[in-house]
Amino acid sequence: MTTTDAPAPSPRAFRALLPVLRPEWRGMVGSYLVGTVSALALAALSVLTAWAVGHAVVERALPGPPWWFAVAGLVVLRTVLTWQEMDVSHSLAYRVLARMRMALFDSYARSVPGKRREHSGHAAGVAMDDIEKLEFFYAHTLAQLGASLTVLVTCLVTAFAVLPEAGAVLLAGSVLVAASALLGARATRRLGAPSNGGAPGCRCASSTRSVRCGRSWPTVSRHASSPTPSRPRPGSRPSRGAVSC
Repeated sequence: MTTTDAPAPSPRAFRALLPVLRPEWRGMVGSYLVGTVSALALAALSVLTAWAVGHAVVERALPGPPWWFAVAGLVVLRTVLTWQEMDVSHSLAYRVLARMRMALFDSYARSVPGKRREHSGHAAGVAMDDIEKLEFFYAHTLAQLGASLTVLVTCLVTAFAVLPEAGAVLLAGSVLVAASALLGARATRRLGAPSNGGAPGCRCASSTRSVRCGRSWPTVSRHASSPTPSRPRPGSRPSRGAVSC
């Protein structure tokens, strides 16, 4: 497969990454709430700063003490919430990755012995490296997308209520940003596609063989969605969809 014909990621592949988040739903909600409040604080800082500039230009006077106290409080709040959001989201992501590592090794225990000559430790290491790359998805994607959408809707409603013309401009800008992301999706996939002949999402051919690049993820994800993945019984046969080696 070349870098020019990489297929688009399917919703099924996206959904296969979600079951492992079931034990962490409280952490996801907490990360979403902290991220939303932090983003709203940043939006409020932008609004207050723009108002201060307009006030200084029109009234030729600096804002009063309440403005300074509000800005100082929002800066401190934004700083604390930024640290808290990073702490909560990364803690959640590392717990999910630890559960996925356990599920992957469970699958290896069911399927590795005597199936091929390739050293299973090397294949497991390559597959483990692919799991580590999912840290960004679990730490910086789902809760942050939800927070961004919440802030966008809040700002649109507020802008239309205060000044409809400003709301229309904000809506048009949001549509343009979303359209540019959709139009540039193909180029982004092409830049992110592997150049070594492996399937998208895997670092090399060894990882492709050991994890099957998504076909085994439903099984790994299902095993990892429980707080303690089940250990295989001695002599048990590989389950359907397990990592094939």
